[in-house]
Amino acid sequence: FAPFRRQLGESLRSEERLAWLGRRDTRPLGDCLPSGTWVLCHPRFPGQFRVDHGRHRAEFRRHGFTWTEAAAEELGALRFAGASEGCVGDAAVFTADQRRLSETAARKELSDLDLNLRTALGVRFPWGGGEAWWDGVVIPLARVNGVERVADLSEAFAESWETAQRDPGMECWPDAFRAEFLKHNRVVVHRLGSTRGRTVHVVTAYVSPLVLAFAPEEAMATLGDGLRVEWRAWDIGVGRLIREVSQRWQESQPLKVEFTYFSIGLDVRHATIPESLVPVTDRENWECLWVADGGERMKCRTPPRAGFKRHRRDFTDLLVPETREERLCRVRSLVDRYRKEFFRGSINIRLLREQSGYRRSVLRDLLLELEARDGVGEAGYAVRLPKGKSKDQLDDIEVVRPSSKEGRSVLAKWYRPSWWFRLLWLGLPTAAATVLAHYVGQLTQGKSLPLLATVGLSLGMAVTLWLVKEFARKRAEESEDS
Repeated sequence: FAPFRRQLGESLRSEERLAWLGRRDTRPLGDCLPSGTWVLCHPRFPGQFRVDHGRHRAEFRRHGFTWTEAAAEELGALRFAGASEGCVGDAAVFTADQRRLSETAARKELSDLDLNLRTALGVRFPWGGGEAWWDGVVIPLARVNGVERVADLSEAFAESWETAQRDPGMECWPDAFRAEFLKHNRVVVHRLGSTRGRTVHVVTAYVSPLVLAFAPEEAMATLGDGLRVEWRAWDIGVGRLIREVSQRWQESQPLKVEFTYFSIGLDVRHATIPESLVPVTDRENWECLWVADGGERMKCRTPPRAGFKRHRRDFTDLLVPETREERLCRVRSLVDRYRKEFFRGSINIRLLREQSGYRRSVLRDLLLELEARDGVGEAGYAVRLPKGKSKDQLDDIEVVRPSSKEGRSVLAKWYRPSWWFRLLWLGLPTAAATVLAHYVGQLTQGKSLPLLATVGLSLGMAVTLWLVKEFARKRAEESEDS
């Protein structure tokens, strides 16, 4: 506190700076103190002071080494406006422009993630582990029947981050900086319920690893208190800290969950994800890293999803803050760009996949939705399958103008499970086993088979049909999403 202590040369009354109609004004504050009194004040605001003692020192430090809100805001603005782009060791200076971009990104991206999760109502439930073989056969498929925001762990993350990163020369970070930190760092938990009574958690986070550090000697005259806001380098410790904060919170909850999905966004410095950052997955967690590249789409990095079924791949796509409307607009802009350039080739899924990075099945569904919305007029869109191509050759599905007569129209029902398949799946094994038991009875000179043998034949036929179905489904999903 030595830089903030001074002795009054005459009897004075403290004053408070006010912002009134865009103009700085002052008013008297507190009692008149006699000359010789030791007071606490910031060098930039010598008129704002209070008597130097323990209770005032704690309040002075928490408030950012000032006494009024107007002074704290002005001092905080100086820390950003006075900083120039550059690096100090492994830390980068957090500039005023980056401050605005980061605050906007934290608000928008988490809002998009919240919207994505709420569109998951009614879809197949994203089990964390392996699904039972009878799921959807003996009993109906589990569906998401509830999405709710259950916790905001931003304060807990800020406290853990301060404990890990605070300079030993500081007793604590001021409340003013803590409030600024929370504008750029958000950690939110959503709970997804299922029709089976099971739940999973989705932790969405946007992290800017900011710290309050001592500035070099030459910068102290500019910043006043010798402190400035800096960025720490991203490393695996940031993601680990988020998982630890989430785990501590889950342990305090009465309702336990089987699995947790993490969606973590990097700060605005990055145009791509550093190679050193590798998302993790295990039996209880699955992590997705993403960053807004400032271009046409989000960049994301996830663990391998080769073992995921189609519905779980679709769900993990929702963990990137890119709404369906934004995806639809990007696909439309790609098609319009090729049309504007008079592209002579076929504007098909293969071409769009190279430009957008979306999976085949995602592009097919987006194009069909685009056709349903704007499938009329010369500037409209029609989705066609060239002659000689089969329905499973998704790469060759192309978008043309509605006036074109080439190929055949692609129908969404081609790729939806048929309602009669489940009836066939339940009824065919029983009927086949009955017929087979009849012929076996004839071969055994009219002796009927025991009930247990008939049941065994029925189960054998059911398992055979299930294996055939799983093989066909796996081949179809590989064709759609490879």
